[in-house]
Amino acid sequence: YEQLHYRPGRPPRKTVERDIGRQIEDEEYDAYLTRRGEIAREQLGRIIELPFFESLGREKQVARIKQVFTGATRRARREIFGQGESAQERRERFAAAGD
Repeated sequence: YEQLHYRPGRPPRKTVERDIGRQIEDEEYDAYLTRRGEIAREQLGRIIELPFFESLGREKQVARIKQVFTGATRRARREIFGQGESAQERRERFAAAGD
């Protein structure tokens, strides 16, 4: 994804705290970021190797990579903080269902 000049940002700590409903310790935030990176690298490694990925245009490749990071962020949040679906995830799911 670096060849595409896409660099995912770190989820803001305040956003994470708002989503889980409490303040988090530095160690928790570090573990969360580490796990998010592990999940994303694992998934991206598989996706980038698929022939269809190369056939996508740059914009679609970047969009797919963003989807991977969004999923990795949610999964890491659930794993590290024991949280189920966040309010934002529920809103997104209901909005998608209405389409």
